[in-house]
Amino acid sequence: MMLMIGDLTIKSIVRAYYIKHLAWARNRFASRGANAIVLFTEGKIEYHFEDKTLVAGKGDFLLLPANLPYSGKKLADKCAFFVLDFECTPRDAFEKFPSPSVFPAGDFERAVRLFSEVIDVWNEHRSDVNFKMKGLAYQLLCEVLRDGVVQKNTVPVDVIVSYIAKNVADPSLSVAGLCRRFFISESQLRRNIQRVTRLSPSEYILTLRINRAKNELSYTDRSVKEIAARCGFSSPYYFSRCFSEETGMSPLAYRKSTRSV
Repeated sequence: MMLMIGDLTIKSIVRAYYIKHLAWARNRFASRGANAIVLFTEGKIEYHFEDKTLVAGKGDFLLLPANLPYSGKKLADKCAFFVLDFECTPRDAFEKFPSPSVFPAGDFERAVRLFSEVIDVWNEHRSDVNFKMKGLAYQLLCEVLRDGVVQKNTVPVDVIVSYIAKNVADPSLSVAGLCRRFFISESQLRRNIQRVTRLSPSEYILTLRINRAKNELSYTDRSVKEIAARCGFSSPYYFSRCFSEETGMSPLAYRKSTRSV
């Protein structure tokens, strides 16, 4: 799937800075509050995400999306880099900003000059700074993606479906969590899941949970509370409500009907 830079809308600039680190470390998984474009001028850092590792060093651009947990460690004595933090419009958050990616700066000196201008404008503190910074941010993105497009990492839909099936008993399994894990937008996830299951992601998750609950009710003597927990429902009340809406019967009534046959 291709991402067109022209489709990305920058809402606001959060900050811009240049920093040198002698002891850079990110020892625990934590997410950024904003998207970032990073240009390395010295050193090298290894970044660890939930399902992949990236290494960025001198002469590399690094793109980091917001709200994505990661950790990292430096691979050199000193590290130095430019950083531009910015926010996209809400609808662009997952759909149009690329997953964590590293790109070599084709013209490193030009990239440094452009980022230096970004820092200078940011430090001016003028009333029109956000307007000017947005323009420079788009220039940086075009510099990173010199040909205007970036190949997004795509995950086969059967991998996502298999992951859902294996983790359906986890109450924290959610559409937003799947988007973060597989670096995919909610609309893309919906299209892919519907193509295979004819259900939306949330409908598919609920269907798997209800089917598992039916088996538990039919073939075990576990309580409704136990079954709710084993099938990924956050509470027995929520389980009973969902089950009744899907089947037209309460869990206990369903159990009785299957055992009276």
